Amino acid sequence: MLIAKAEVFLTEVPYKNPYQIATNITAKGRHVVLKLTTDTGLIGWGESGIISRGYPAQGDTPETVLAVLEAYLCPAIIGKNPCLFEVIMSDLDLLIKGHQFAKCAIAHALLDLAGKVYGVPICNLLGGAYALSYKVSRSYRGLAMSD
Repeated sequence: MLIAKAEVFLTEVPYKNPYQIATNITAKGRHVVLKLTTDTGLIGWGESGIISRGYPAQGDTPETVLAVLEAYLCPAIIGKNPCLFEVIMSDLDLLIKGHQFAKCAIAHALLDLAGKVYGVPICNLLGGAYALSYKVSRSYRGLAMSD
């Protein structure tokens, strides 16, 4: 089984409540979604979100993530075995430095594919579930509030 096709999409999802951090308020999430399809028809999904407008100062925007995926990372993984996660991610680090948000989308999609191939939850591929439920927090008016 090999990766046969990679499709990248830029999406915008409005938040129920704007996401507030110290430097700004964001009303919608801008996410890059990656769809990897194998030569056997299996599909893996990955995603990378830029939750703050502050990231352009660090060089990452949804548009740069999309461009790096389309121009560099996705072409490099076509024809590769998606279950060779560490090899692929190491090769991508050699191909282009940084761009962790773009590489995150690839990592998610590869793990999704591997979980489907082996018929196990992704947490099992990462050493097993530590807990079955987690508290989630969100920045809101400068305070961490538990959802």
